[in-house]
Amino acid sequence: GDYELMNEYIDYKTPILIKCGRCSNVQKYRPDRFLRGQRCKYCSGLYYEKWMNGYNNLLKYKKEFGHVDVMKNTVYNGYSLGNWVSCQRAYLRNGNPVLRQWKIDLLDEIGFNWDAKYTEWFRQYNVLKEYYNLVECKRPVPSVVYKGESIGKWIKTQRGKYFQGSIPQWKIDLLLKVDPCVFDRIRKPVI
Repeated sequence: GDYELMNEYIDYKTPILIKCGRCSNVQKYRPDRFLRGQRCKYCSGLYYEKWMNGYNNLLKYKKEFGHVDVMKNTVYNGYSLGNWVSCQRAYLRNGNPVLRQWKIDLLDEIGFNWDAKYTEWFRQYNVLKEYYNLVECKRPVPSVVYKGESIGKWIKTQRGKYFQGSIPQWKIDLLLKVDPCVFDRIRKPVI
């Protein structure tokens, strides 16, 4: 069935361990309460409904926008979808048992992005490439905003990470393709 008895039944009031077949979570139940309908708090009831509400909002978002790359502060139809998405990523990263395999599978099926920082970096990089192709100029100054993105600040951050030695080589290579001089030091004229 959906549940597996993990220890011996003593009487109707003595809690027993029961394993949920859906999420593999083991919880204590009083047999009389289980027989009256108490079920896994992670797969049914309030926890389940809250999670499914977030998931269904994400499905609607995908249908409307064609992707599930939701920014952390995104509110969609009055629901804090960005916060919900961030929580799912944090649960996976930290190994939180709330995020069961069946939830991971559902999110994977719709193309859920488990690494937002990677996606955000590429989003900014693509805006920068478009800016360079359109404006045909060299490195933007920090105040440059293009398509609502502060690409001047973003490239300044990438340069800062480069000079600190904290940017991976693959990012350096991609930035050099856009602007071979991107990491050249800007020298102030000597007077």
